[in-house]
Amino acid sequence: MKIIRLLSILDFKIPKKNKYIFLSEMSFVRLKKIDIFKKFGVISLLSEKINIFVIIITIYKNGFSGLKKNYIKNYVNFVNPSMIVCYIDNYYPFYELYNFFKKKKIISISIQNGMRAIVNDIFSLFDKNIRDLGCDYLLTMNKSTGEKFLEYITAKNIIIGSITNNNNINNNLNKKKTILFISQFTENRMQNGIYDQRSKKIYSGESFYKAEKIVVKFLVNFCKRNNFKFEIASNSSGNSEKEYNFFSSMISNDIEFKLLKKIHENSTYKYSDEAEYTAFIDSTAGYESFARRNKIVGFSIRGNFLDIAEGCSFAWPGKNISEGPCWTSRNDVNEFRRIENFMLNSDNNDWNKIFDEYSEKIMIHDINNSILNNFFKKII
Repeated sequence: MKIIRLLSILDFKIPKKNKYIFLSEMSFVRLKKIDIFKKFGVISLLSEKINIFVIIITIYKNGFSGLKKNYIKNYVNFVNPSMIVCYIDNYYPFYELYNFFKKKKIISISIQNGMRAIVNDIFSLFDKNIRDLGCDYLLTMNKSTGEKFLEYITAKNIIIGSITNNNNINNNLNKKKTILFISQFTENRMQNGIYDQRSKKIYSGESFYKAEKIVVKFLVNFCKRNNFKFEIASNSSGNSEKEYNFFSSMISNDIEFKLLKKIHENSTYKYSDEAEYTAFIDSTAGYESFARRNKIVGFSIRGNFLDIAEGCSFAWPGKNISEGPCWTSRNDVNEFRRIENFMLNSDNNDWNKIFDEYSEKIMIHDINNSILNNFFKKII
């Protein structure tokens, strides 16, 4: 089995030259159907697939020191692109290669693929004393994330929203009387916890998911009192038995619930558009739902259980937005009651005012990616 696994990640083809390149095969899969990216080739990361020719040259020329970056450099030398796009905006080595790309006159573009944080994310790696990080263009979901990146890297920021979300239009006017909770469960995180680069601390899975237990309990009680159904959008595209058991243990027999499977990458969008309310802790899909003008309730309380003061609040790093009409960053019973009252007493006019006031601060919805398309048309 190990030999079969090894062979499956080996690439014996000589890399082809291409003017336009994506970095990372896994991230390219999500975007390759978009018209402007159909002419792009891809450079796989070492963790995805190993090109035999490139790895041999890399070890021969550079040894094993700095293997990840040197592998990308030698791969780029093979392909000789004029543009390289990275759809993993929290992939730190991409920004370290900025000067290499500049010397070769390669346009480098980083695109945000999820909401960011400090713990277990790229902002735990940045250091303001390191000033040679960057890319030519940084395409972000909102202004505040771009501004935070620019404290550490050199780039021109363009706000585009979420690429995959922009390709989804919410036409569902017939909402089910349901609260959909967006799951962030992973077996690996539950078993191994998360590592904080700055404090060198490991937070247990139990600590990380304490927020889920509190929020789910609140939502279940709300559903029981107000005759709502409760559904959970699965975070797994495979076997979700352990995820089901995880939530079942905290819900017990209080209410019947459904764990909705992630059949394809747009499943969560569909489930969210059908529900009266989408509830979440800090999932990107929750913010994307708000951008599509769905009613949301956000409980960004994870930092309360990880002894983390910064980087876990609602729509971080947005300023003066940690508390809002239908969201909170505090594990406070009075805050939960305030949100419940808003859910029960607000009308469509109230929600339209919220969407109009906060959309640009949280995440824009650029339908059909017009900003992205116009940007690439100008530089390709």
